[in-house]
Amino acid sequence: MTGFVSENERQAPGPLVNAPGVVLAFILAFVVVHAIQMLGGEGNSLWMLFNFGLHPLHVTDTGGWVTAWLWFPAWTKLVTHAFLHADLTHLVFNSLWFLVFGSIVARRTGTWRFLGLFLLTTVAGGLVHVLVYPQSMTPVIGASGAVSGILGASFRFILRGWHTPADAPLLPLFSRTVLSAALVWSLLNFALGTIGFTPDGFGTLIAWEAHMGGFLAGLVFFPLFDRRLRAES
Repeated sequence: MTGFVSENERQAPGPLVNAPGVVLAFILAFVVVHAIQMLGGEGNSLWMLFNFGLHPLHVTDTGGWVTAWLWFPAWTKLVTHAFLHADLTHLVFNSLWFLVFGSIVARRTGTWRFLGLFLLTTVAGGLVHVLVYPQSMTPVIGASGAVSGILGASFRFILRGWHTPADAPLLPLFSRTVLSAALVWSLLNFALGTIGFTPDGFGTLIAWEAHMGGFLAGLVFFPLFDRRLRAES
């Protein structure tokens, strides 16, 4: 996308098919990769998990005894892990959140800036997880870091109200509105990660640290990707 949405589009958002192409392309990629995971057999699924899931030790292993077995450079896992999902529930929930908030943000940033924002928030989420668990071989997968980052980015302009124009000025990072919303989300994310909540029940810990890394990156650095580049004083 190269221009701001029209006044009519601001007042009456279109249906699913009118979501920005870049958002739909990401969701299609999530679905295709998951299909390859599931339909290729257990061996193929494990191979993809080992080579594309984010194992912190693969990134921090300076001796090379682990990374020597990888088909691709370990640093690429900071991005590729976002395209793998544990099951259909994981895929659907991440895709729905990405559709809603990704569409809001992509209409404001345009395609290329949105790609940059996705990359930044995905890597930030992965790096935070690696820094917290540098020796872990438990893989992290899913687009939750990017989804959290897109959510954080949206906090910089959607918190004005439900009818916020797509080109409204940014809210300052340290405004009471932004900080309050960020605090509530952070506490909720920490609580769900600690008690181990998943959409299908309790008992599975989520990578809440990666969510925080992505969220903070989107919240803080969104102005670098915003076409308005104008904040409220």
